Amino acid sequence: MADWLTSNLGQNVNGVARAVSLGNEVVLAEFDISFLDFIILINCYEGPEKTATGIARMTDYDPGRISRTVEQLVQRGLIQRRRFRSDRRVVQLSLTEEGQILVPTVLSRVLEGNALLLQSVTDEERAAYATVSRKIIANCAAMQSE
Repeated sequence: MADWLTSNLGQNVNGVARAVSLGNEVVLAEFDISFLDFIILINCYEGPEKTATGIARMTDYDPGRISRTVEQLVQRGLIQRRRFRSDRRVVQLSLTEEGQILVPTVLSRVLEGNALLLQSVTDEERAAYATVSRKIIANCAAMQSE
C-alpha cells in the first residue's frame, strides 16, 4: 500500500496551487488584473522580451488563451508588441511605460498576499517544502528524458 503522500500527491499539489491562485486573485482584483494577466505581465517584467508562444510553453496555458489575454493587455495599454527584426513571424512582448509602473506595485501586493498564505508556516517547513518541490520537479524532468 502506498504512503499517504504518494496516494495524495496530485490532490495536495492542486490544493496548494488553488490556494495560491485564489489568494492572488483577491489581491489582483484590486488592480482589475486576472491571475493570467499577472503571469503575462510578470514574464514581460522579469526578463528579456517574451513571446506569447514562449509564455504558453513555460506556463502550460493554452496558446490561444495566452494570445487573447495578450490582446486584452495591449488594448489596456499595459504591454506592447514588436515584430522581431530577423524573423517577422516572431512577435516580442514588452511592458509599456504604464505597465512598467504598475507591475512593481502589483508584485509588491502579491508578495504581501503570499506572506499571508505562509504566515503560520515555519522556516523549517518552508525549507522542507522548497527541497521537496525541487526534487519532484527534477524527478519529472528525468522521467521525461527517459
